Amino acid sequence: MTATIGYDRAVEHDLVKRWAAGHAAAARRALEVMRRDGAPDPTTAFAEAMELCALVDVAPADDVRRRDEESARRSWAKVRAWAASRDASR
Repeated sequence: MTATIGYDRAVEHDLVKRWAAGHAAAARRALEVMRRDGAPDPTTAFAEAMELCALVDVAPADDVRRRDEESARRSWAKVRAWAASRDASR
């Protein structure tokens, strides 16, 4: 069975159900890991995210991706500086 969603695109309900079930299963696994191991350290989590970004196969690396990565790194540096100043004042 198919349904029509925005822009008149036909979508098979079985595929949508499988997609949603996969996302739900991934969310459950993520919660199980957090319950078992605790919340990840923000610095470690960001470093791992940046490593994953580097693993994405983009050929060739484009200016938009480089700009977004640089922006994310600058934003993270600001967060780290704020957290350090907050911790120093305690």
